[in-house]
Amino acid sequence: MGLDYNSVLVDNDFINHIIETRLDKTIIAEKLEEALLFLCLSAFMHPLVYENELLEKFKTSPIFADNVVIKASFFDIHLDDPSRKQYYVMMVKDLYYSLFGEILDFSDDEVFTKWLRMKSLGEIHSLSTCLLCGCKMFLSDDKDSKILHSIIVNKCMGAVEVVNRTEFFDLYSSKGGKRISRSERRQLVHSIQK
Repeated sequence: MGLDYNSVLVDNDFINHIIETRLDKTIIAEKLEEALLFLCLSAFMHPLVYENELLEKFKTSPIFADNVVIKASFFDIHLDDPSRKQYYVMMVKDLYYSLFGEILDFSDDEVFTKWLRMKSLGEIHSLSTCLLCGCKMFLSDDKDSKILHSIIVNKCMGAVEVVNRTEFFDLYSSKGGKRISRSERRQLVHSIQK
């Protein structure tokens, strides 16, 4: 399948915050799909983020069951090209070092399998994927995503937009997308309603 300029990576927190609203899960999937289609974007979740961060109960939500967001594979990312694999490993390690000031103590092979909790690996892997594949944007509500975006810009590593829920639905509206009711929009972009 492969990822390209019309692809977006979606972070776990972006999905969690949308799914945890009071809106019906089918409506959530419909609104997200409607916005993605209107903006001519295909949404993917990094395989390690899907396996290590996404709650099991969310994996069966209409967002994933109806392929609004697709779990990417590593083949989709590096196309089994050794030079792409090596470049990906280099970017993951470089972004990790830039964010934390410490070396990611993983072998090159472990970068594709090993996970650390609370170390922003989801954001690091997703943004590395965006840079390698030329993806247009990364949908994330996590503050470390914006910090990593600044690092990428300052190092001239490439161009990728980091967009939170509010910015994403603002973009959809500003481009002339179908109106979302005020109550639905409030649910989609505001803090989690419990």
